[in-house]
Amino acid sequence: MIDSRKRFFLLGANATIFLLAGSIFFVVSLKPLASCQHKPVEKVKVRKLGGGSYLKSNEVIDFIKIQKNKKYTNNDFIIKRAHLLSHPAIISADLSQQQETITISIKERNCVALVEDKLTNAIYDVDAEAQIISLKKSRCQQVPLIRGNISSSGTSISEENVKLLLEQLAIMNETYPSLSTRFSEIRINSEASLTLFLANSHFRIDIPFSLDQLMIRRLYATVAYVTSQKTQDGWVDLRGPEAILYRKL
Repeated sequence: MIDSRKRFFLLGANATIFLLAGSIFFVVSLKPLASCQHKPVEKVKVRKLGGGSYLKSNEVIDFIKIQKNKKYTNNDFIIKRAHLLSHPAIISADLSQQQETITISIKERNCVALVEDKLTNAIYDVDAEAQIISLKKSRCQQVPLIRGNISSSGTSISEENVKLLLEQLAIMNETYPSLSTRFSEIRINSEASLTLFLANSHFRIDIPFSLDQLMIRRLYATVAYVTSQKTQDGWVDLRGPEAILYRKL
């Protein structure tokens, strides 16, 4: 009985020592991996993995302060990747180095509209998920400016109706990409309707507060007709079942 207890104790002690030794080896083996220095950097590439094209390559490099002729460790890459992900326009990011070349891979958010904050008068670049993707000045082009009783939290737009509108604008960009560039402004009215202003003209279109597939098709036909008629001043009312065209005399 005593011998069996001794054997059991010895087996337990050996197992504990084995586990401790394995843990120490694992920790020690990880340390060189994180602190391992790569060759000095001679070239930096930025690779876009789909999504938007919001940032220029040099802006990405400057944002994480990658310098040529400098050696970086794997731990440096971890820190710089985390900093990249702190940018509101970036969804995912990764850094790798082969020989003397660092490759920065990012996926960006798509800008679907500019949104004006009524309280501050600030204008933000916003994506389909109502996330603000601009750090300072807005830079999105050929997207409509949304105005109305809108406020922001600093990182996103909180109004549910504006969130729905942004989602529908993203769908319109996919189905009729040329149509979304035709509007310079979308105004949210108090009577639960929208007024869309055509770019480079004084023409406007009134619609219900909806940009569903049916309304998108009606807008496409309306804009095509107005363009063919070379109408620069007036408006169309699409809030009812029939389109009513008003022309300024």
